[in-house]
Amino acid sequence: MKRVIITLVVLLVSVGAYFGYTTYRKHHYHKQDAINSCLTSIRNDISIELKANDIGQQQIAVLTSSASFSDVDAHKTIVTEDGLGILQREHKSNTDVLAAWEIHGTVALPGSLPQYGSLGSTNEFGCSAIVFKDGSITTLSRSVQDANE
Repeated sequence: MKRVIITLVVLLVSVGAYFGYTTYRKHHYHKQDAINSCLTSIRNDISIELKANDIGQQQIAVLTSSASFSDVDAHKTIVTEDGLGILQREHKSNTDVLAAWEIHGTVALPGSLPQYGSLGSTNEFGCSAIVFKDGSITTLSRSVQDANE
């Protein structure tokens, strides 16, 4: 009888550990996807800002591809009113949301650059991302600005 109880306990612990590990991996997997989605959006926003300041296309390509992200931090948050609007636009509801993330960090543009609108050599960025249960990700509430302002 004692052997059966021990076997059942080991089996339950093993099953629990497996599902806990799977949930843990899935949680972090989507976190990294949300970060990557935001970094891509921030890179695009930098490109748009540079275009608005009459920078040549070749220089824009060099600056955006060489942008260096650091101190990137992400934490779970709630879906804000802006997020609710996105849900409605994409015909989704709160039950479709797996996680909402706030992502912040620094992005450096190479070389000593003159002031380009709101960008400088070192910039702070922020981005919100919603991860849906189907694996799709939507970014919103993006900002990037000179860290020295």
